[in-house]
Amino acid sequence: MGTQIFGLNCSHVPIRLFRCKDTKIFNNGAQHWNHTFYWNCITPHKTEPEGKLKELIVNKWGSVGEFLKDFSAQAVANFGSGWTWLAKQNDEIAIFNTSNAGNPLTNNYFPLLTVDVWEHAYYIDYRNARATYLQNFNGIINWNFVSKNFEEGKTNLKFWLCIHLLRKN
Repeated sequence: MGTQIFGLNCSHVPIRLFRCKDTKIFNNGAQHWNHTFYWNCITPHKTEPEGKLKELIVNKWGSVGEFLKDFSAQAVANFGSGWTWLAKQNDEIAIFNTSNAGNPLTNNYFPLLTVDVWEHAYYIDYRNARATYLQNFNGIINWNFVSKNFEEGKTNLKFWLCIHLLRKN
């Protein structure tokens, strides 16, 4: 069954977390979740989108290359610190930006892919060249992870959150 938190199985913690009204819990927990998700979105191995996900990308953007251009352009334009996402709602996919600890789950979208556009993600290697960071990011996307998220409609993350953050006071 799993450990119960607020009467929920641990598999439901991310949904509960992203609807949390306590900003301290939300900011810390959501950033942990977003970063864990981000690390799963990259791989040193060359992968390509496939199946229904690729079909939707090609139908909406014309090609995977055009999707990556749009994804990168939106990430470059994401003001300040945050995240750029490919997300799903029903059978629709969309790119959108969030600030700080934001996540598609707060807007009833399901995250498929993210890139971290906080300066800590790229500044040491790229300084202010966010576009170069994103160009390189596009070459290490873990499309197997993204496709699995799309197909299963869920994310199978090993999500380690300090349980005491979610306890009732």
